[in-house]
Amino acid sequence: MGVKFEVPPDLSDAKVQAKLSPAAIKALIKIVDSWGITQEEARELIGGVSHGKYHEWKRGKASALKQDELTRVSLLLGIYRALNILYSKPLAASWVRLHNSNPLLIGDTPLEYMIRAACRRW
Repeated sequence: MGVKFEVPPDLSDAKVQAKLSPAAIKALIKIVDSWGITQEEARELIGGVSHGKYHEWKRGKASALKQDELTRVSLLLGIYRALNILYSKPLAASWVRLHNSNPLLIGDTPLEYMIRAACRRW
């Protein structure tokens, strides 16, 4: 019934987009809630989607996500999963807002870095 993953799904295929979008949107909303990020931050992470489109997603009235949006949700889901494997639930949830001494982040929080990177179109 689901998507077979012997090979990676072709996210450019409209049928695959339609099939994966409902689960991707649920995952995105869960991540946004868990990390306590604003709707504006969430919209920027997903590539600058409009207020209207984001609110449709939250109401469950979503159209299929585009390839870029599915890719971005997939990346966020991977980060979310890794944080929850590595850290306790409270630390995993707050990690994106904690300042990090890693030179890659240039003194920003991981969330600030992700938003800055998202603006450059991952």
